[in-house]
Amino acid sequence: MQVCGTPIETFAGERLAAFKAGWSHSFGGQDLVGYYIGREHEGLTACKVVKDVASMEECAEGEPGLLVCRGGNIMRCYVGDEEATKKAIVEGGWYTNLGDVVFSLNGDLYWLSRESTLLIKGGSNYSYEQINSELTALAEKEFQIKSGGVTVAVVGLKIDSEHEDTCCVTVELGAGWEGKQGEVEDR
Repeated sequence: MQVCGTPIETFAGERLAAFKAGWSHSFGGQDLVGYYIGREHEGLTACKVVKDVASMEECAEGEPGLLVCRGGNIMRCYVGDEEATKKAIVEGGWYTNLGDVVFSLNGDLYWLSRESTLLIKGGSNYSYEQINSELTALAEKEFQIKSGGVTVAVVGLKIDSEHEDTCCVTVELGAGWEGKQGEVEDR
């Protein structure tokens, strides 16, 4: 949301109309309730809605997609991680790691949700798959369990804040955990 803003010259009635447009939107026969987050800052920040970050193909007006941005407000790189930088900042300087699902109407942007594979905690974005694999590896190493003996599922829930996820982790113990369940539960 920090890449968008409400134009200063917008009057209260115009803002209300912008909000209502997002609340009553539908695309492809599906009702979508979008929350107005503003528009790009002309000359400073550029925004677009894309179907996927690999192709950077833009979505049609009103079609949900991923928000990407470019401008002087984005970071230049991940310190010490050139591969992550190449993945996040693509040709043309577009930053693709926002993880926000949005749609646009007449230049206004409307937020729908977070991309399901990202979890926000402490101002940082984490991949569910990353947390999942790290916890699985830790459990297997800590309790000397063969690979595949534990199944971990990670879900982000908006409980305490709409801006930060509370991480919920479930652990399913499979073969090889016999006699160790109490030890695992104690930790």
